[in-house]
Amino acid sequence: MFTFRATVFVLTGLILSTAGTAWAQRARKPNAAPLPAEAARAQDAPRAQREQPKDGTTMNGRLGALDAENRHITLVISNRTDGELEVVLAVAKDAVILQDDVKTKLEDLKKGNSATVKVVEKIAVSITVEGGTRRAKFKSINPERNTITVIAGRGDTLQTYHLLKTTKVTMEGGKAATVQDLKVDSEILLTLSALGDGCVIRIQPAPPMEKKRGE
Repeated sequence: MFTFRATVFVLTGLILSTAGTAWAQRARKPNAAPLPAEAARAQDAPRAQREQPKDGTTMNGRLGALDAENRHITLVISNRTDGELEVVLAVAKDAVILQDDVKTKLEDLKKGNSATVKVVEKIAVSITVEGGTRRAKFKSINPERNTITVIAGRGDTLQTYHLLKTTKVTMEGGKAATVQDLKVDSEILLTLSALGDGCVIRIQPAPPMEKKRGE
């Protein structure tokens, strides 16, 4: 009887000791493994600095700070996830710079204009600047004043835009056309001049509207 009780006592002690050791190890174990130094620095880095363009990509945004002397531009990119991100890019000496489809100089660009930038090896090799786009419904043309009237905006109001001698008009499939070829109430996309004044540099069919969730 004594031997049996001693054996039970020893086994019980071993079980308690093992459980205590396991509990102590769990208590000393940190909740999460520490981040490597590089990962920690990446988390603390500003979002603007983390936004690095990939080679051969085309980036769309609006022009921020411009440094023509040192050939640097800041492109402000907006998205739903991160809000606004600023990307600073060096501009190649032989970069192709177009404003309203016309070659121009870096120093002639203005802050705030919409821009499309092609990047190769983290350097801007081409910059295309325009005044943005406007979706509209074509209503009429005034040949004497060289203007068109459309319905556009949130309030669906009548708006008048000026045409240029260089204004390009295309139909479905990219076929070249004239303003006279536009049909009343057709959905069109106006590309405005970067210089403002309500001038249109391009007219093309509007892309299909994106369907809202649940439709």
